[in-house]
Amino acid sequence: MKRRFYRLILATGVVYTALSLSSNIAYLTVTQRFLANDFGWVDFNSSGTHSYLANTINKLLLTTNNQDVELTSPSLADISRLYNTTNSPIVWSFTSPRRQLFDNSIPLVQIIQGVRDMHPCNLPWMFTQYCWVDFNQAWVMARTTKRERRCQTTMYWNGAVYMESGLRNIADWDAWDTCWGTAFDIGIANYLSTTQQGRLWLTSLQQPHLSLVDEATWWQSFKITNFELQWQNYKTMGFSDQFDIKSALGYASPMTLSKSVPSYRLMQQTSFCMYWSLANDLWAISSNTTLIGGKSLISASPNFAFANVSGEALLLQNLTLVSPMRSGLIAVENALGPFNAVDMKYVLCPQELLVLYSVFTSRLSALLVENPDAQVDFFALPPWPYIAPVPSLLMDNSDYVNLVGGNIMCGDDNTAYPPQYGLYRGFGASNICHANFVDSMMPTSEHLLFAFFGFNASHELRATDITSLCYLDANASDPCPTTYTSLYNFIAVHNNTFNDLVSNANRVQDIISQLHINVLQFVTYGTNTSIEIYLINLLDAFDRPWNFYGWCYIYEWAIGNREVVSFTGDENAISIISAS
Repeated sequence: MKRRFYRLILATGVVYTALSLSSNIAYLTVTQRFLANDFGWVDFNSSGTHSYLANTINKLLLTTNNQDVELTSPSLADISRLYNTTNSPIVWSFTSPRRQLFDNSIPLVQIIQGVRDMHPCNLPWMFTQYCWVDFNQAWVMARTTKRERRCQTTMYWNGAVYMESGLRNIADWDAWDTCWGTAFDIGIANYLSTTQQGRLWLTSLQQPHLSLVDEATWWQSFKITNFELQWQNYKTMGFSDQFDIKSALGYASPMTLSKSVPSYRLMQQTSFCMYWSLANDLWAISSNTTLIGGKSLISASPNFAFANVSGEALLLQNLTLVSPMRSGLIAVENALGPFNAVDMKYVLCPQELLVLYSVFTSRLSALLVENPDAQVDFFALPPWPYIAPVPSLLMDNSDYVNLVGGNIMCGDDNTAYPPQYGLYRGFGASNICHANFVDSMMPTSEHLLFAFFGFNASHELRATDITSLCYLDANASDPCPTTYTSLYNFIAVHNNTFNDLVSNANRVQDIISQLHINVLQFVTYGTNTSIEIYLINLLDAFDRPWNFYGWCYIYEWAIGNREVVSFTGDENAISIISAS
């Protein structure tokens, strides 16, 4: 009896073990695709799924910071690259950090927190050109009378032009004194200490910080609504962005969207000629070898640094500008006003443009997913690797006009050559002077289709336009008319997909025309060696074919390949689109 019971137990154990092993094998067979990664995501891989998600989110971030998306939507199909290879790169715009920095929708409480988190020694390197010391505007720091008027009429709402906004939020005054204490005393504190009002204000700076909300309310009591810094290229911003994948079990894993390392590039910068930063002002007044050593930065002081010395003279003394100045830079100074007092205002992409870009590209993606014929037509479009647009006036006079530069911060720094070979590259975050490069674009089919749509919306493409468009492309070759005709025909055939966006495109045309955004070149005419500035609006009303290339520039602005900066001086303001 015992032996029979033992055998039963043994058989039961064997059966149980076999069933357990079988169920484990079955479980692993069923779940192995889910368990292949930490997210429980079937077929997830870094070279495919991660890259696609990152690229899709980065593209969406160009136009919005808050949106619910359905990842299976045809409108999110990425037609620009394949994701079934071993190496699918994550692409993000190098201008994204600056777009975020200059985003005027960021609440003041976040700005204040950022200022408090910043190391005090970095405060004078935060690029802004100050108007006043204090929120009450009692002590002016603008170095020219005309700039003081600009401050009063167009900048009073900007917290970044008040030195108080940074000083009252310094987290470590010992660190500040170590780095800039002597210079601050010379430039600011010594004069303020001569009055009771000034002494009280200096004492108030080191009072305990208000709460973030109370500090923001304090700023707003002085009609300060935003905090906008200025464009510069003496340092690159550090930037890190990520998204989280959250599993069904609640475990979240961060995944990289973009990342850049901050660095100073003082030896490669070109923006110091416009204004060289508060850090350099503080250095100059604390040195006994400069023209303003021992001077005050407050205009009411009898020892004001710029009472008898110009900002330009300082640039010449420390060789930021070289004497004698090149003719092109003299032309810039004549157009804008004195150097070292020019505001470089970052111009944000109009929301209407971002919406048009987003809707157009989404519809194109959906069309290619849902319409096999359209997909065949699209991938049959001939590639066009480079375009180098030249305005009609310059192209028509290539035997008479010479280009000698394209960077507003460098002037005539290049060898003279005729426009038929393309325009010189303009200013940029990483562009240096004496760099001999043509300003070109490497358009995708999507890029050119967007440009044809925008151009046709406002100008109704004629048969003769194709020849004119090819004529203005310095890089055009024999296939150009065929290629451009194919691109336009694609838009025409699938007109129903985009037709209701025509009014949006016309609205964008009107808005950008009113912004007066230009392409700039330095030119000479005939045997005359004097340098002149040539400007043409992106959507110039008198150059019909150039408008097509204006839309090409606009597309690159929307996707973050280019930036627009308004250079505003004592005499004039010029808005210019950067090189890519």
